Amino acid sequence: MLRFPLTELCIALVTAPALAATPAEVVETYADIGEAGFGNGLITAQSLQIPVAALIATPSDATLTAARYAWLAAPVAYLRLEVFRFGNPAVGRVGAADELLAAQ
Repeated sequence: MLRFPLTELCIALVTAPALAATPAEVVETYADIGEAGFGNGLITAQSLQIPVAALIATPSDATLTAARYAWLAAPVAYLRLEVFRFGNPAVGRVGAADELLAAQ
């Protein structure tokens, strides 16, 4: 199962100020965390292509199992991003994030 929570945390800690003092810094921190999360979601979605392609090319119990595990792991990173979709007009536009992920 592919998981990247440590990567997200490290990126957020490195790119975000320890204590945001101004509204602009809060927005920048929020954007940095969102960018790291959506980047992780994209990487996870792209990693799903490899086992699915293997399953299509050579159907077997092993490739089916690998594709199933990848399928179950893929939405984990994306589901963590649901919080960015609600109450945020820049991200909450219906289909904005879904269009990007679907294009991959």
